Amino acid sequence: MKNLKAIALTALTLAATVAPVAQARPADRIVTPDRVPVTHRALAQVINKVGVTIYDGRNTKTCKPTKEGATLGYYQFHDNFVVLCTNNGNIGLMLETLAHEAVHLAQDCKFGGVESKQIGPLGDWKKLAAKLPQYKVDTITKFYDKSDWAVEVEAFYFEDSAKSATQLVNRFCF
Repeated sequence: MKNLKAIALTALTLAATVAPVAQARPADRIVTPDRVPVTHRALAQVINKVGVTIYDGRNTKTCKPTKEGATLGYYQFHDNFVVLCTNNGNIGLMLETLAHEAVHLAQDCKFGGVESKQIGPLGDWKKLAAKLPQYKVDTITKFYDKSDWAVEVEAFYFEDSAKSATQLVNRFCF
């Protein structure tokens, strides 16, 4: 049951991970690194160091649950911010989402930096896909366009490790 719930929430996160340009900047609450648990504080710090703000989007339209499900968060690479939908998951899911979105930030940096408005895979995503649990592969193939599979495979692969996500941001953004 726990896996099914995680799959459902993760799947819905996927729908908004690389959010459309039309998203409004959620200005209701900035998540500063000192508000992030120590396990993910270095990750939040490096995200901010790149110039990307982390928002708590609990009061935004994008984070409002629908009958299809609920978004956990997204990285708006066109406008350089991360949103965590804190109303739709526990702290564990939010930290996983933060790491997931940080991978998208690293992908953005690799393809010209946060000002480039491009995103792409960091490396051999097909090798990573072979190592993903089947439920994550199923989530990606079910909820994402094929053109997004590469970036999502990488984000899903590294979302369980704040240290790895931090290293990726440092490697590709500085």
